[in-house]
Amino acid sequence: MMPVFWASEPASKVDGYLVGSACRVFSVCSAAQPSAEKVGYVIDSGDLRLSQFPDRSVIFVSEIPSVATSSSFIVVLNPRLAFAKVSWELAHDDLEPGIHPSVIIHPAASLDPSVRVCAFCVIERSRDLAPGVVINHGTVPKRGTSIGKDSKIGSHTTVGSIGFGFERDTDGIPLRIAHKGNVEIDESVEIGSHVKIHDYVFVAHNEFIGDRALVIAGSEISRSVKVGSNCWIAPGATIIQ
Repeated sequence: MMPVFWASEPASKVDGYLVGSACRVFSVCSAAQPSAEKVGYVIDSGDLRLSQFPDRSVIFVSEIPSVATSSSFIVVLNPRLAFAKVSWELAHDDLEPGIHPSVIIHPAASLDPSVRVCAFCVIERSRDLAPGVVINHGTVPKRGTSIGKDSKIGSHTTVGSIGFGFERDTDGIPLRIAHKGNVEIDESVEIGSHVKIHDYVFVAHNEFIGDRALVIAGSEISRSVKVGSNCWIAPGATIIQ
């Protein structure tokens, strides 16, 4: 079901105050493409794009604008932060808790009832999938993985591995180096799509790991670090802010 807020509700969520009519909002929009019954934001209250917001739209601003507009405003200290706090709930109304029928789950896996696991995922013997976790299509949290509260993992990502890599024998045949360890992902971590995270990795809270990243065994990522797309984190590396 699509969420419906009155403009005063987003204002109360972000400690702001409403200036204008308490219209309904159904979703989010950008300043470049404003729309009625949607909420957006601008950093500069003198931004000329404010005049393009139609009636029954809502804008997060840092101060009451000087630009003439028929929209309503929510005045906050940080418009972008306020927008971030309400955007997920408004823009992703389809992300209700639930397990897709195609998902394969190990009998010993521990999943909180509020998690969402999309199609074609495989949940191995995970230690804990905490409240609010979202796992997108085709992703595999392997044995021993722990995923903290409100973390989100993109599609076709593998968390955990069965070894430290390969070594070739005298005949040139590759032999996998076995390793038994866990991946621990803390709260509010966002991991992109097509990412590979090896065993014995710790990812602290409020981290972001971009698409197609490779995080190799023994690494630590902590203190609100943002790892960009296509990055490789070397074995044993520690990345802190």
